[in-house]
Amino acid sequence: MARYRERRPVRAARWTRRYRLRKFVARNRVAFAAGLVAVVVLAGFVWRLQAERDRSALAEAAAERAQKAAERDAASARASLDFLSAAFSAAAPEYTLSREVSVRSLLDAARAQLDTQADPVVVRTMQRLLGNLYSELGETAIALELMRAGVAGAEPVNTGEALRLADDLDNYSSLLGTNGDNQTALAAAQTAQHWRVRFAPGNAVEQVRSLYVIAMTHHRSGDDTTAIMRLREALALAEKTASVPEDIYADMSAALAELLATSGDGEAALAVVARGLRRVDAERPAEAPEHVKLFRAKANALRAAGDAGAAEAALREAIALQARVVAPGGARMMALNNDLALVLNDLGRYREAAELLRVSDRQMAAAGIVDPVERATSHVNIAGVLENAGDYPAALAESAAAQRVFDAGGIIADHQARRRSERSQARTFALAGQFERAAAMLTDLRSRCARIEGQDSGEYAMLTWQLVVLARQKHDPASGSPLLAESERRWRALLPAEHPIFLHMRRARAAFALDNGDIAGAARELEAAVAGFEAGGALPIDLAITRSELAQIRFRQNRSGDARALLKQTMPVLRTSLLPGEVSRAAAESLAARLGETG
Repeated sequence: MARYRERRPVRAARWTRRYRLRKFVARNRVAFAAGLVAVVVLAGFVWRLQAERDRSALAEAAAERAQKAAERDAASARASLDFLSAAFSAAAPEYTLSREVSVRSLLDAARAQLDTQADPVVVRTMQRLLGNLYSELGETAIALELMRAGVAGAEPVNTGEALRLADDLDNYSSLLGTNGDNQTALAAAQTAQHWRVRFAPGNAVEQVRSLYVIAMTHHRSGDDTTAIMRLREALALAEKTASVPEDIYADMSAALAELLATSGDGEAALAVVARGLRRVDAERPAEAPEHVKLFRAKANALRAAGDAGAAEAALREAIALQARVVAPGGARMMALNNDLALVLNDLGRYREAAELLRVSDRQMAAAGIVDPVERATSHVNIAGVLENAGDYPAALAESAAAQRVFDAGGIIADHQARRRSERSQARTFALAGQFERAAAMLTDLRSRCARIEGQDSGEYAMLTWQLVVLARQKHDPASGSPLLAESERRWRALLPAEHPIFLHMRRARAAFALDNGDIAGAARELEAAVAGFEAGGALPIDLAITRSELAQIRFRQNRSGDARALLKQTMPVLRTSLLPGEVSRAAAESLAARLGETG
């Protein structure tokens, strides 16, 4: 009992460890409590020590990874520098026996050294670097081969690597698009976007880059509606992001302006170019290459707005600047020459235009560009010049060649470039007298355009206008007059009132009036058209053709003196610009012969 009162173990109970510990705690409550606190404190200290040790280990591991990444980057940089040094040494004058070393020879020497490298990371890095440089020289085929190998299997492990790879994938996408492989181009652009989102989320500049490249892949695949939406989105983001590089901003502005001009919205295109030039002018010197892109876009916008004279001036400025600050040749100069040829065509200088287009086509082949859309468009442009000059058989041969290129390249019927080439072909069929074939093509194209682009689009308005021109050639005012009214309504919604097309509509109304026997009404329309062309600084060929048509009316009004005076103003221009078989010149020559004006 004494042992029980003293809270000691008793024999009646089983002496387990738990029993004896309970009795010990009961006898030493204060001491045990203090000891327990000490144990808890010690346990907490040990836990914190272990946590700190764990954090330290994690930090050490992160530092080790960063160090390894830095060492890898440094090793890769050293290997890359060693590679370039060896390659460039092989092209040095003392080894090549040449006094000068060109950029191309240096790149060729570096390319030849790729097989000597064992490190696949260095090889891929150098392939992408050389691919970009060859691309800048306009060597598309070589650049594409290098970039394809350089991006294969590339896996970034940090943000710097990811963004560099994304930029290279953007360039690869562009090269693929130039080569006609639009599906792979879009996949490459989306892969670049994936790396940017993963390694640089929330970076507006990187978002802008991907939106731009993806927009251009949609454009090359024939979807300009989506391309314009993505470009507007990218530019809106760029307007709020001062850190967007000026070359990217210029590229996007130029691209959007080009697409708007192509769709017939010249005024909107000019507004985009103006904003782009203001920003670039504020940040870059006057001789910066960004100006070349914007001058080109401005020229095409001016052409779409009907001011071919100003377009020629802008293009010649762009060509001169390109030759001074970039290079006198290459794919970009090819594109500038092609644009200038189209403007010269508008100005009625068909011989100059045809020669430039031939040069452009040779430059395209030399640059290794095999994109079926690009190659077919080259045929279409040459066909347009030949058509305007009056060589309809040769124009139709070029149009047929374009269709064969589209077929071989697998370009679908609804691709916008193919539809527009067919529109040009239909126009030539009409001029060559194949009215039924032209009518069937234009009617089908207008139906497809309504489905794809909508009846409010510039392309739908253009197809409606071509049906007006066809009705005029067929002397069919019954179908032509309603189409003319519709065409004018649609163009009024798209173009400013001073656009030259509205003066051409007066010519069409005059022709329909003449078909209906209304000579006075035809005279009023043509007088207004001539006055409008004279006041607006029209293209010389447009003014000459309209005067020749008014001369026909004056002859029918028994005003032969007035008809002769008009022909004296007209015939030198027609004979310089047009072949004898061109419809307007042929009609004017016939009237001149009747009036005895054959000189």
